Order: sequence, then C-alpha cells, then structure tokens
Amino acid sequence: MKWRGLVLGSKTIPKHKFILWLALMGRLATVDRIQKWGVKVQSDCVLCNTGAEETLQHLFFQCNYSAYIWNSILQWLGEKRKVSNWEEETEWISRKTRNNRPRAQILQFLYGTTVYHLWSERNIRRFQDKKKKSRQ
Repeated sequence: MKWRGLVLGSKTIPKHKFILWLALMGRLATVDRIQKWGVKVQSDCVLCNTGAEETLQHLFFQCNYSAYIWNSILQWLGEKRKVSNWEEETEWISRKTRNNRPRAQILQFLYGTTVYHLWSERNIRRFQDKKKKSRQ
C-alpha cells in the first residue's frame, strides 16, 4: 500500500480522506460493483454521458469530465504531465508527496478533494438527476 501516506497523516479534510480511502481500497459503490450484487442499475457514466460503463477506473480519470478537472488542477499547479488512469495517478501522487513539504501537502489535499468532489457530483447526478452549477 504505497498510497497509505495519502490517507494517513495527510492534511486532507476527514470526509474527503474517507472517500479517498474507500476509492483506494476499491470499495466505492460504483455501478459495476452494484451490478455484481444483483442490483439492476443503468451502467452509463453520468459524468461524461458517453455510454461508457461506470467503473472506478473510468470515474477516476478515464472519464473526460474527471480527466479535465484533474488536468486543470495539475496545470494550475504547474505540473507538466498527461493525466493517466487511477493506478498511475495514485502511484504518481504517492511518489510526489512522500515528503512533508508544503507542496506535497497541497498535492495530497487536492487529490483527496478532487476524488471526493467527483464522487459527490456523480452521486448528485445519479441519484438526484441534478448537476452542480459550473463557473465556466
């Protein structure tokens, strides 16, 4: 568990840290997991509406919507890299935040916050059929 530093001892908001921990453990109730429990539910990703199946991998960061948000944050931070998949992003952020410098703490915070808010937006769209207003 190379990612444990993202959860343990980080300055991330507790509820963000909890959702991040669930995601890192593969325990978020994504559609593919819900369907394995025998529950019938629409499988399309509600964030990108491309017809892609909602999985943890897709939600974080193969989905155009989530990739755009994470990429925007990375650009704002001056990080010159292409957003990859869930495992590679988690591996990258884990390596980048091994020290306790302020920038590492900011990266940990923003990663946890991004995962939390993407999951929150997914839930609002899936269960309330609403979207948060965008500043764009």
